[in-house]
Amino acid sequence: MGNSRGSARAVLRVRVAAYAEAVSPPLSAARVATISAGVGPIMVMVAVALLSACAHGPARFDPRARRTCLVLSAGGTRGIAELGAIQAIRESRLSISCVVGTSVGALVGGLYAANPDQDTTERFRSLAHAYLDETERASRTRGMQAGVLVGSVAAAISGGVLVPATAALGGYLLGAASISRADWVRLEGVLRAEVRGARIDGLPVPFATLHHEREGQGLRLVVDRSGDLASAIGASIANPFVFDDVDVTRAATLDPGSDRVAATPVQDACRLFPDANLLVVNVVGTPAFYDASMTCPLREIMIDAPVVPPDAFFQGGAAFENAWRSGHDRTAVALRGG
Repeated sequence: MGNSRGSARAVLRVRVAAYAEAVSPPLSAARVATISAGVGPIMVMVAVALLSACAHGPARFDPRARRTCLVLSAGGTRGIAELGAIQAIRESRLSISCVVGTSVGALVGGLYAANPDQDTTERFRSLAHAYLDETERASRTRGMQAGVLVGSVAAAISGGVLVPATAALGGYLLGAASISRADWVRLEGVLRAEVRGARIDGLPVPFATLHHEREGQGLRLVVDRSGDLASAIGASIANPFVFDDVDVTRAATLDPGSDRVAATPVQDACRLFPDANLLVVNVVGTPAFYDASMTCPLREIMIDAPVVPPDAFFQGGAAFENAWRSGHDRTAVALRGG
């Protein structure tokens, strides 16, 4: 019994010495002797376990050691803050090698990944202006169609008593007013033109996004890493509480932002890019949720961004600028180590 204990202790002391050399900085000979001498096998095993943890703990977020992947959360109109965050990242000269985004994070991240050398905020403004122009065009077209119809019907019913032009004006206003300013199909079409039909698998920066897809009576989470960029982003932003033409009971694809894990897709980002740091810009208000299988070095920047009114999301103004500034300033401080 005594010999077996002695052998076990000798083996453990060798292991202590080996781990002492592996840790950084290595332990001194005196420190190794202190740990090994005068303690039983159980205490030595505890020391080995502690040293093992030091030697093999989670890697540190270090852009010099590995590439960095930008992870952008959902968050509705607060996603304007993510535009400011990207500008702060650009100013810090931190290189972004991949992007994963959900919902509004997919929209912002997709614009960045498609043209990383361009100002992402200006690209978003260009998209917004094009969308508003298309909405106005659709409003005029619908108004004219309704005006002609109402004018003709009114003249026929009244036997010419009602002036067709007067009735047509009423129809025009009615038709124009029926055009929703939050139209999912219109936005996806404008986005496709803005990114010139780009495909995810052809982007200069690797990109992935997520959406919910109807499956039987439920939903399943789908990750898009190839195919039409506008379609993938459109699927991720298909929110029935935002867009009038997205029916939660019938839509084939839906925004996954209500899924706690997918809302800030850290878990999926690490699975897709396991060799990367994850720089997470989170505007949903709660920290990212992930389990022990997520082993990527992580830096999460929580941004308490103000909610931007829907009209200001596309039209700009003080609310837009305030949200943008909150994202920029918080990210700039975080990247400086604050």
